[in-house]
Parts: sequence; structure tokens; C-alpha cells
Amino acid sequence: MMLANKMPKALLQVQQLTLDGLSGPLLSELDLQVSAGQSWAVVGQNGVGKSTLLRALCGLHAATGCIDLCSRNLDSLSPRKRARCVGLLSEADQPSFPLSVHQSLLGACYSRLNWFGNPAAEDAQLLQQTLTETALQSLRDKPLDQLSAGEQRRVAIARLLVQKPQLALVDEPVNHLDMRRQLEMMDLLKKRFQNSSQALLVVLHDVRIALRYCSHVLMLFDNGQWQAGPISLLQDKQTIRKLYGLSRHQSEILFDGS
Repeated sequence: MMLANKMPKALLQVQQLTLDGLSGPLLSELDLQVSAGQSWAVVGQNGVGKSTLLRALCGLHAATGCIDLCSRNLDSLSPRKRARCVGLLSEADQPSFPLSVHQSLLGACYSRLNWFGNPAAEDAQLLQQTLTETALQSLRDKPLDQLSAGEQRRVAIARLLVQKPQLALVDEPVNHLDMRRQLEMMDLLKKRFQNSSQALLVVLHDVRIALRYCSHVLMLFDNGQWQAGPISLLQDKQTIRKLYGLSRHQSEILFDGS
């Protein structure tokens, strides 16, 4: 007797989610399911609610509708359990305390620290591995406020990797990074979060990066409407023109580079 294939675990289940803006709804009645092993790109013009959506999904912005994380209602999760389920990297993630790089990453282990505030051996190993993978080893003891914008961005990504949530919500991870670092950090995010137990939801402005790194796409339009599905949707020139308000000539440049 053959067993049916096990379905991937749904890490995020959103039903009828609506976000309100100053002049009307940013997003209307969103239904979305993100399962383990998937990487979702969130794309759309400036001001359509991409960053606001990520904040709403982890309880930092008011919304109407239902949000379930790891099969539990968002509102029922304690801060520690919420930190194990979901992690947020904001677009402008700036240091707010005079910490060193190492101290900042240690704080990202919050949900797994013991009663004495010390990380387990495997967390200490993960922290060292992450410092190396994000090219921050030489900056380990440097204060955050003495880092460049690109270095601070890599620290923010490293904190998310050390937190190790099941669902990573990432807002413009390649901000302030040169082309080499952009590819390195996207490779690392995909390596860590697109697996059998985790998933990635990432806001991107570059369609080419979305096509390279993501399996699915959520498109937010400027009238509160949305469309979700496989990443191949972003290969349709008519859809891209509608999404970004592009002329036919502009969409040809985007796809053909001519």
C-alpha cells in the first residue's frame, strides 16, 4: 500500500485580510497561504502597502481578518513563541542601542535563551557560523553605530538568521548593498529559509531578483487589489505593465535590456 505524499506545513494562513491607509484601503480581503519550502516575493509600486503588510503579519500593524502562524492564531502567541514562528527584517532596520555586532546577534537568540540568559552550545555555533557567512567576523566587536549602512544591513540579516524563525518576513534585504553582497545575501537567505521546515516572504523592487530567488509571488496593485501565484506570473509583460504602471517600451527594456 502506497502512502500519500505528505503535504508541506502551512506556516502562514491569511484569510480576508484588509489593511487601511490614510486615503482608503491599502489591501482588500487578502487570502494567502505560505507553506514550508516556499519563498514568496512581495512586489508592487511604492506606497501600495508592502511594508505595512509584513508588519501586520507579525502583529505590529492593525488589520482586519484572520492571521494564523504555525497553525496558531497570531493573537494567541506569546512574544517568545511568536519569535520562534516569525521574524521580521524591516526596510530601515537601524541600531537603537549601543551594542556590538556580537551582542546584537546574541539578542536574536532571545526565544531560545536559558533562564540565565546564555545561549545553548548549538546557538553559539550558529552565531559564529552566521558571522562568517555574512562576512562580519572581523567586525564582531565593533559598535553598531560605527558601521556603514551596508554593514548594518548585513548585521540585520545576520540577526534574522540567528533568530531562526520558521517564517522570515524580509523587507528589501539588499538595501545599501553592492551587487556582490546582494547576491551573497540572497543566496544565504534562500539557503537558510527555503527548506522543509521554513519559508521566506520577501519584499523586492527588482523583478530580476524575484525571478531568480523566489518560487511564488504576491503582487499588490495600487487600487487595493492583489494577485498571488507561481513566480512565472512575473514573466508576463502585460501583468508587469499593470503592476508598475509601465509603458510598453519600459517593459521591453526591463525584460529585454534593449
